[in-house]
Amino acid sequence: MSKISSEINQLEEYIFAKDRKAFVKGLIKDTESYYFFSLLEAIDSSTGKLTSEQEEDLKKYSKSRSVTSKSIRVRHLFRRYD
Repeated sequence: MSKISSEINQLEEYIFAKDRKAFVKGLIKDTESYYFFSLLEAIDSSTGKLTSEQEEDLKKYSKSRSVTSKSIRVRHLFRRYD
C-alpha cells in the first residue's frame, strides 16, 4: 500500500470514527499521525484553547515544517482568533 493510500485510509477512519478520542488514543505518540489527529481533534472540539500539553505538542509538531503541521498551525490560529 502506498503512503498516500495509507494516509487516505487513516483520514477516512478518523472522519467516520464514532469516538474520535478513542481513535487518537490508538495512535503511536510522537508520530506525525498522532500530532495531526490529536491536535485536529483538540482544535475542532474546543474554542481554540489548547491545554499546556497540547500547546507543547503543537510546538513540537510545528518544528517538522511539514504541510500538515502548517495546516494545523493555521487552523489553530483561525479558531483562536475567530
